[in-house]
Amino acid sequence: MFKRVITHKGFFKSALILGLIYGVVLFLIQWAFRGFYEPFLNVKNVCYSLLSGIIAGLFISYGKFWAKLKQIDHKNK
Repeated sequence: MFKRVITHKGFFKSALILGLIYGVVLFLIQWAFRGFYEPFLNVKNVCYSLLSGIIAGLFISYGKFWAKLKQIDHKNK
């Protein structure tokens, strides 16, 4: 099932878009909790936020496509 999910058309596009959105939102939330402190705006913090967002996007996309394929399999029985 893992191979079917990651080779499904649109999986990586969905994961990348969701990951970037999650990364930006995560960065903005962290920056807001720091009181919009300007030294927080460095490359390291931006990269960590985007990387963690992309990882979250991969997990969310995997779950979304797994459920979609399971539903198609169940429908075809």
